[in-house]
Order: sequence, then structure tokens, then C-alpha cells
Amino acid sequence: FHGENKIDLISNYNDLTNEIYNFNNSASTNFKIKVDTIPPEIELLVDGKHVAEGDYVTEQPTLEINISDNSPLAITDSSKINVFINGVHQPDPTTVKYKFTSYGRDNSLKAKIEIIPPKLFYGDNSSLGANTIRIVAEDPNGNITTLLVRVNVSLNLFVKDALNYPNPVYDVT
Repeated sequence: FHGENKIDLISNYNDLTNEIYNFNNSASTNFKIKVDTIPPEIELLVDGKHVAEGDYVTEQPTLEINISDNSPLAITDSSKINVFINGVHQPDPTTVKYKFTSYGRDNSLKAKIEIIPPKLFYGDNSSLGANTIRIVAEDPNGNITTLLVRVNVSLNLFVKDALNYPNPVYDVT
């Protein structure tokens, strides 16, 4: 039905009601239906915080994946949101927690997945990340989006970057 449409309403179809005047028993209107081409948005929180490419996370983090969409349709099928950690589809038998929540059609936040995966790999590859988290989400209209984040896990606690704030500073640091 996408594109230009017309609807005609007739209240006395086939003259089943005995009326003297029939001119006021109908209405007609034109309307346009647009196709949704906007993919959903994916927000990834690791232990409640936003992460960037190459960030350090805990060995067994809690992942919160929020899916938002402009469509009035709800995301009720968890198979439309695929999560891969280091290439392994979640949930797998070693997944500690996997919870899918649908928020219905009246919210821009359509669905949320909470995952506690098995332990991540230790390693530090600042440019690539030792662990990959890939999320593929599809809305009810078939629009697909992908989020790929590489994160690291460290055995030792350290300060990687120390920055002055506010910058530029006026006095000695």
C-alpha cells in the first residue's frame, strides 16, 4: 500500500436503508504511505558505561544493548537482534545471562538485551582490540544496522593516558 492511496467510505451501501437523500452518505480522501527506510539505532553499554573502540573492560562484563527505532512497530522477536562476541553467536551454552525485553510500540526504545558473556580474552591490541562485539539489529520493516566494537581486557591495572583539564592550563601541573 505504499505510495498514493485513496479511501472511499459509503455508509448506506447497496441502499439497504430507506433514505430520501443519499448525497451525505459518503466520504473520500487521498493519503500517502511512506516506506520506512531508516535503520534502527544500537546503543552498547558495558558495565553501564559507553565504550569506544579499543577501550578496556572487565573480564566478564555486563553488556546492555538498547535498540531504538522510528517505526511505530514493536520489536518482539529476539532473533532480529544478533549478538556475536569473538565470533560466537549469543546466547551460547557458556553465556551466564541472556535477557531480552521488548518495550512495545509506544516507545522509541524498542528492545533491550542484557548479556553476561563467558570470560573475555586477555590481551591488548590498542589498534584492533583483543575482543570483538558485533551486534546486528533488524527492525520490523527489514532495515538492518550493524555495530562493531573491539575492546581489551588487561591483567594489570594501569593508567594509560593522563590529561590536563581544563586544557590549556595556566599554571604548572
